[in-house]
Amino acid sequence: MRIVTISNNTSRKIILFISIFSLPGAGIQAQDHKSPSELKFESPADFRQYEEKLISDIHWLARTSRDTLTDVRKNKEESMIKWIYNCPYIRVVIEPYVMKLSSKNADLLLSFIFGYTLHNLKVPEDKDPVNANIAGLNMLLNDYSGNRKLMNQDPVVDRLLVIRSSGSLHDYVHPNLSQQK
Repeated sequence: MRIVTISNNTSRKIILFISIFSLPGAGIQAQDHKSPSELKFESPADFRQYEEKLISDIHWLARTSRDTLTDVRKNKEESMIKWIYNCPYIRVVIEPYVMKLSSKNADLLLSFIFGYTLHNLKVPEDKDPVNANIAGLNMLLNDYSGNRKLMNQDPVVDRLLVIRSSGSLHDYVHPNLSQQK
């Protein structure tokens, strides 16, 4: 398992979340993207060949409103989760504080996962979990603020936007991480 959570009471949510997105697509076809059921991963080289596409798709999701091309978005998200979940060299750690941040808007968890993954792909030598969490949070916060009309208002995420604007995300993240390596 490549996507991990720390708290036992949230692990069921993550496993359920991942299992939903790991299912083959229900007939959803994007013009430039294989459906999740078509992706075959048997070796690390299979994952490497999709890295640039994954990075491109993460950027596309980040700049495209959630109410635009929803079938394409869903297909990309499903394919990306399948890649991340099965990738032998990418590990995403989802801390309990992230589950709280996505409790009112479940799609924000995807944004966090994609930002965290993007950081790991672009800066593979950086093993500091604070930096990966900050990258994930930045994508989550950008998604929330860019799609407010589609999101449930969340005072916890609103407070985190203020923390980010003051330049204090590092101070927020560090004490929220478990002591894992």
